[in-house]
Formats: sequence, structure tokens, C-alpha cells
Amino acid sequence: MDFETVFSVLEKEKSTGELQPLNANFYKEVSEFVASVKDSASKSELANLEKMVLQLKEKRKQKILIYIAYNRHLPEPVPEEEETLYNEIVKILNKGEKKAETAKIKILADLPEIITPEGKKLGPFKSGEVIELEDQNDINFVITNKIGEKV
Repeated sequence: MDFETVFSVLEKEKSTGELQPLNANFYKEVSEFVASVKDSASKSELANLEKMVLQLKEKRKQKILIYIAYNRHLPEPVPEEEETLYNEIVKILNKGEKKAETAKIKILADLPEIITPEGKKLGPFKSGEVIELEDQNDINFVITNKIGEKV
């Protein structure tokens, strides 16, 4: 980890609306880097580094909220802290929602993980496995594409 890496990651994040994949330990590595340069860097260099990290965190939080608003899954990999934030917010938002009817689906063939048109990840599945799906779009996708059949 170095100043250029943090700057580069921040610039990539600012230049696109998509959340950029980051190492699961990214923030831990950045923390360790900041601690390691505290004594050797000038006050302005340290202040700039801390400002870049703060900007990066804020920009990524905004994007995570947008992903949640549009019911999109996070790219892989993402830092553990961001995945936890995403899951906790989704859990809070879903708490008040009434549970949808679930459908039992029998999988017709061995399949790796698949991604639905809405961007949800399903699987991997084994032939004959029975799964429960709540989302009507997912149910329709699985049945229409002959991935499974209702039980």
C-alpha cells in the first residue's frame, strides 16, 4: 500500500458510477499504511492521505446506498466492512416488509452460480435439489429458462 495506490483507487471511484471491486482487507491495509507513515510523512502528506481515505469511504457509502435503492448486489470482492454495512441496511429495510409467498422449485440439472436479469446471484445448484424462492421474478426466470420446475 502507498500514497499512489490510495489516490488511484479514489480517482477510479470518482470517475464511475459503479462500485469498484476492492480487496476484502483494503481498509485494514490502509489503516496499517497510515499508521506506518505517521512518523515519517509530513503533516500535510498525512492530512492529504487521511482526507483521501475519508473521501473514498464517503463515495463508496453513497454508491452502496444506491445499490440498495436499486436492489443490486455488490461487486466481488468488496471490503468486509462494506459488505456488513450493505447487509445490515438491507436487513433493516426488509424488516417491515411483509414476507412474499415462497415457491418450492426442483432444480433440473447441476448448475454453477447464475445471475438473474435483475443481477441477483442464485446457486450453485445440484440436479434434483429443492430450493425455495420468494422473488416472483426469480421464480419466473428459473422456470422459463428450464432451470427448475415448481414442486
